[in-house]
Amino acid sequence: MQGNTRSRWLAKRRAELLPVSYFHIVFTLPHELSALTLQNKRLLYDLLFRASAATLLELAGDPKHLGADIGFLGVLHTWGQNLQHHPHIHYVVPAGGLAPDGTRWIPSSRRFFLPVAALSRIFRGKFAAGLKQLFLQHKLQFHGSLQSLADPHRFRQFLRQLFHQDWVVYASLTHSKAIVAVICLLLCGLGCSSVGAVADRHPDEMLFERSMDAVERKHFTAAHVSLETLINTYPGSEYADKERLAL
Repeated sequence: MQGNTRSRWLAKRRAELLPVSYFHIVFTLPHELSALTLQNKRLLYDLLFRASAATLLELAGDPKHLGADIGFLGVLHTWGQNLQHHPHIHYVVPAGGLAPDGTRWIPSSRRFFLPVAALSRIFRGKFAAGLKQLFLQHKLQFHGSLQSLADPHRFRQFLRQLFHQDWVVYASLTHSKAIVAVICLLLCGLGCSSVGAVADRHPDEMLFERSMDAVERKHFTAAHVSLETLINTYPGSEYADKERLAL
């Protein structure tokens, strides 16, 4: 039943696809925020969604970049294959958007959607500002080794340190015919029709095998989707190293 429900949902998403290319964009929180996020999951996962979505909307709406209203689908992943906390959000974004007056479609560059460095910088600023606001509203919890962060001075130091960390944003172009495969990988970790048969296997292993199988069948777009998803979602995996060698 679950498989049928998932298949119907994916069929509806496929019907909604625009006849354009899509970008797969990933926003990742730095490791230094992992412990605090685990102690404040609901608040900080919500902030991760809001900060990353607002970053996309702001930069896409800037006339110096795209100057358009965009839409997207986001999926939150919280753990890596190695069972390490690794909160990140995958977005599927059409390569363009509507003009502010709604009268025409504005396509993005064929090479890139929005500058990754700017996405990273704005995302960092928005998340840090939201974190500060939550602290001032006394909504954050600090337990164990984090108790010292309840002190305003220590928390300000913590925020400043975050601006010296890498805030990873990844983006890649994906053909519209392959974007449903991306959605399926994000939601299921593999092809939805095979969920029951391989539920006991790790998603990074399955992504590696899917990409190698696609290469053998000369389905290079599908192989690229699986390969990039593996490397950027499970960077510490042994299969990610094998994918890099395959590249």
